[in-house]
Amino acid sequence: MEMPTNTMQTFENHQNILPKIEQEIAFLSMRIDTIKRHHTPNIEMLKNFESMLQSREDILQKMHNASTLTRISRQLR
Repeated sequence: MEMPTNTMQTFENHQNILPKIEQEIAFLSMRIDTIKRHHTPNIEMLKNFESMLQSREDILQKMHNASTLTRISRQLR
């Protein structure tokens, strides 16, 4: 079974985006740690960074799931 071209392009785009998402996760994690170490952390800023981190982690998980499905699909051909 041949994969549609647009599915392959989407997969390739995901592969290009993964490193950027991983960099953002590392940056946000570092910022959260820094904020938490402050004597009086800015709670609103902390919540914002934690929300952004959760969003990036969700995106990364979905992209990994899509990548796994693509590999399985290729194996079934």
